[in-house]
Amino acid sequence: MITATVLLFALTSFGAAKAAHGQSWAHPPLTDFDAESEDASEFWDAVLSGNGDYKELTKQATALESSRVPAQRQSALAVWEAIAKLRPADVRAHFYIGTHNVDQRNWPACAKAFAEVFAIDPSYAGPDLENPSGVGGKLGKCLLYSGNFEEAVKHFQRLVSQKYESSEIYLHLGEALMALGRLDEAIFALRQARSHARRHQRSMDRQTGYALAVALDRAEQLGESRELLRQLGRRDSQLTSLRSSDKIYAPPSEEHYYLAVASEAQDNAIRALYHFRRFLSLASESPWRMHTQSHLDGIATPKLAKRLNVSGSAQWPVKALRKAIQAKTGPLSSCLHGHPQVLVRITLSGVLSRPVSRHTARAAISAQAEVDQETLAKVVECLELAARQISMPKQSGLTGGHGNAQFSIIGMPTN
Repeated sequence: MITATVLLFALTSFGAAKAAHGQSWAHPPLTDFDAESEDASEFWDAVLSGNGDYKELTKQATALESSRVPAQRQSALAVWEAIAKLRPADVRAHFYIGTHNVDQRNWPACAKAFAEVFAIDPSYAGPDLENPSGVGGKLGKCLLYSGNFEEAVKHFQRLVSQKYESSEIYLHLGEALMALGRLDEAIFALRQARSHARRHQRSMDRQTGYALAVALDRAEQLGESRELLRQLGRRDSQLTSLRSSDKIYAPPSEEHYYLAVASEAQDNAIRALYHFRRFLSLASESPWRMHTQSHLDGIATPKLAKRLNVSGSAQWPVKALRKAIQAKTGPLSSCLHGHPQVLVRITLSGVLSRPVSRHTARAAISAQAEVDQETLAKVVECLELAARQISMPKQSGLTGGHGNAQFSIIGMPTN
């Protein structure tokens, strides 16, 4: 529900515009703010009660949609909902209700709204005359992201059969099929998505590539999957495509599976362990739980500081530093015992001085789940104390130079 503040702000702006209409800049009128507030109040009373005038509601909703003020555009949803109550067959109202709910990521509500659009007019192309596949794609996405995978598959297949094809439609079809465990069909759709992206929509190349790699992994076509993941990783070493806030996963737990297999392909065992474990903890009904467990069973306990990032003007020799860190594996690991879903980054910092260099240690939680803050604070304190006991090798460089070294550590299960 739109807040009273937003609604009043939106209509006060309209009242001010109405009062100023036809007036000259040389003689600005006196504004009756009480009258404007009364107009705004009466209008929103009518909107919220569902008893407003259809033409006036449509006029105001259209004006709100064209506003450059985000708060006003957001307030249009309540007006379109009032219009839909007055005129249930108003296809434009349902379209905008769906669009606003997409913006708010309210997937069940947007699926309901776009289903109304299709029930009223299956050929509706939107108020800006976008093609019907665009409207149909919105309904399919809402079905997919609300977890209605069966209906999403039917809808996307209907679009494809009507020759409405795009990399996005094939991608979402493949994702819905994969969620249902229909891997052969999913792989076919995702190959189509990737082919279409490379020919017509290069911006979709990474999205379609990662989805195809995951489907191939689950189909035990591990060689092709791993090679594709490595190709993608060379252009996306930080996996930013998978972490983007614009990326939506269906179901949401899939984010961890994608990140897990991509991390595994980069030989980042610690990250892979974390994300495979998170996937299992979240995806209680996934058809891929046994396959995920096989991944976990195949990952050897990673050696500490195998991936060690060293930087600065006074660096430590990497091999010697790694050996010194691994000598403290026991004390460091004990700090995280029983916390398999806690991932920590430890930073060692040193200043080269004569005759003895000084170094400090800081631990920061990179990712965690289901652990209270008090426990996490104790974990950090324990790790920093243990890290300070590392026998640091000599730094090289100029006196006064700084050096940093970072590595990650993950907790292990109690059994």
